[in-house]
Amino acid sequence: MPLLVYILVAYGCTWGLLIPLSGVYATTDPVVRTLWHTLGSLGPTLGALVAVATQGKQARRQFLASVLRGIQDGGAWAWALAPLVVGILVLFLGQLLRPEALPTLSDTAAEQGLRWPGDGLVFLLPAIAYGILEEVGWRGWLLPRLQQRFSARAATGWVALIWLCWHGPMFGYRFNLEPWMLPGFAISLFAGAVVLTYLWNRTHGSLPAVALWHLGYDVVAMSGGPWVAMVVSFGVIAAGIYCWRQLPHRYSKSSFSH
Repeated sequence: MPLLVYILVAYGCTWGLLIPLSGVYATTDPVVRTLWHTLGSLGPTLGALVAVATQGKQARRQFLASVLRGIQDGGAWAWALAPLVVGILVLFLGQLLRPEALPTLSDTAAEQGLRWPGDGLVFLLPAIAYGILEEVGWRGWLLPRLQQRFSARAATGWVALIWLCWHGPMFGYRFNLEPWMLPGFAISLFAGAVVLTYLWNRTHGSLPAVALWHLGYDVVAMSGGPWVAMVVSFGVIAAGIYCWRQLPHRYSKSSFSH
């Protein structure tokens, strides 16, 4: 029952907000539509909170512990910061080698009808909100719930499928994806889910660790332009292959090897 409650609330909140937005996105003020889009990030967090409320005290304590659990070792910090660091390096090298090929922050903001730096906070807000609030649900509640029943690999597959479908309304107005691009998006998302499962297990369930990774990826993908996002996505796929081999067959906080 808690799993069904989570899915219904996460989808209901996000889709209820974003499906109407998809119909009026092109004619809505850029600042208003960006803030409206940002509200969609609340779905997974609300789903987690409602689902946890249906469980016992132990489940609520475990959920709260994951929210407060820090990043304990340098290797985990390296994984958590990897998208942001790699994105900055790619931008730096691009500026050295082919600066004319890289868009500026003004360019990427203008694509959404926003001004940089005047609308800077509004421009970055979706990356910040989705990076943090999605993880409260996907890894903070859904992944450990599924790993009670399935192996880490199988649980990752289920999380990735639910996560991918949850993005549905955004395909109509935000991502500008052609149909032939959807398989690439799905592969990249699955690879990201694998990396985040690995990081979640490595840190014994640290929500700040996975939120920092997701936040860094979203900031890079949003502000660096398509070429930087593509390079970082290839890096995520490579990391996903490595992490897939590292995942335990059955989740166990006491037995997962660092």
